[in-house]
Amino acid sequence: MKKYNAKPAIIFLASVSISAWGASGGKPLEIGPFRTGMSFDAARAAAPGLAWRDFMASKYTGRVMSIAAPDAITLGGLSHAIELRPGYYDSYSIFIKHVESVADAAACQQLGLPVVAELEQRFGAFNPPAVQDDRPAKATEAGAPRFEAVKAGEHSTLGFTTNEDRDAKPRTSNPKWRQGIAEHDDGDYSVRFESSYTSDEVSSPSCTLLTELDHHPPSPPWETLPADASLFVRQPSIAVKHMSLEGVTLPKPSVAVDFACGVDRHTGMLGCSPKAATHENEHIVAAALRRTLAIQVDTARLDPDNPLPVRMDLTVELAQNEHRPIDFLGAPRVSMSDLVWTEQPTAQETQAAYPKSMLEEGVGAKVGLTCQVQSDLSVLCAVTDPKPQGDAKAAADYDKLAFASVAVMSLYRAAPALKSGGPSAGAVIDTRINFTPVD
Repeated sequence: MKKYNAKPAIIFLASVSISAWGASGGKPLEIGPFRTGMSFDAARAAAPGLAWRDFMASKYTGRVMSIAAPDAITLGGLSHAIELRPGYYDSYSIFIKHVESVADAAACQQLGLPVVAELEQRFGAFNPPAVQDDRPAKATEAGAPRFEAVKAGEHSTLGFTTNEDRDAKPRTSNPKWRQGIAEHDDGDYSVRFESSYTSDEVSSPSCTLLTELDHHPPSPPWETLPADASLFVRQPSIAVKHMSLEGVTLPKPSVAVDFACGVDRHTGMLGCSPKAATHENEHIVAAALRRTLAIQVDTARLDPDNPLPVRMDLTVELAQNEHRPIDFLGAPRVSMSDLVWTEQPTAQETQAAYPKSMLEEGVGAKVGLTCQVQSDLSVLCAVTDPKPQGDAKAAADYDKLAFASVAVMSLYRAAPALKSGGPSAGAVIDTRINFTPVD
């Protein structure tokens, strides 16, 4: 099975993902026995003699996203391969492709003209894309691609672009590349033809003729997920909630901050921005934003192949009692080695917490902490090193390192039982965080 790979830059294919199977609304585009909207089974039944194979598969799920067959259809007297690619929300693409070696760019141009003439008879007139309309005026600029309009069929025109030679003189008779494009649009349906000539020192000159039949009905701008706790596989721990409120004073017992969040389909992580004018205090907004970074959506509830962005409206509530005292005196003391860790920060996460100004200066530091395992098995810490006096910069660095150290330790989570068999919750440990610049 062929996995999806990006196409060469010279061939600009539309990116259409798969799912939401079903026939397209309205009259589908047809060519030979094939039409937009048909299922894979219907295509195989319509042309059982072809050597069909699974062509493109999802790298996330392994789902077959397109099927293809060589020598499936004849256009302009040339045999073409075909690829059928269903998409989401009734979108659908059919790719029809012919590749052969040619003597030069002129031969490639001539090869494509009968194809456009036949497509014109089937679908109507073809014209260059509108974005190319101003290229003749720019053709005199040094290094600019050159544009040329070429007639095809009775009413169609191909727009060709090619490279200048080294001296920006008019194009050579056989340039390194030459690309022609013509399109026919009809509302939600479009047909696009490309003629692409390439020549280099490694391979013989090649001509690729590509026709795309595309159904692209309107689709929603995004998929919306409810902010439902059942969707979350991770939420802010006691330690994260405590840490987020370090240095923050709430004006009342609890404060709510509203966010608009994007959800990564493949990791379930959130990227959030505060909604306009939800709260004026930037420290409160920052505290709430830190908590969104600890939220993760269950990726099993997200289709990884769907191209639409995922959005979620999320309200984060901050409460004064979430910044809690640590019982360092009355709880049992253990060592770090007595605990079994089910989650630990990665080297990248520790490095990301390193105060940026100190990292840029190449300053290393060791920070002493006393920590307590909470009821949810997260680790809540306080810095035990004394704060420097009389040196403003040293005091400022201390504050940055204190916050960074507590943030790093909030990424730890203990197993329910100590190695000795006793409960982990409530245990107190003394430890140090080493921040070391990496070249």
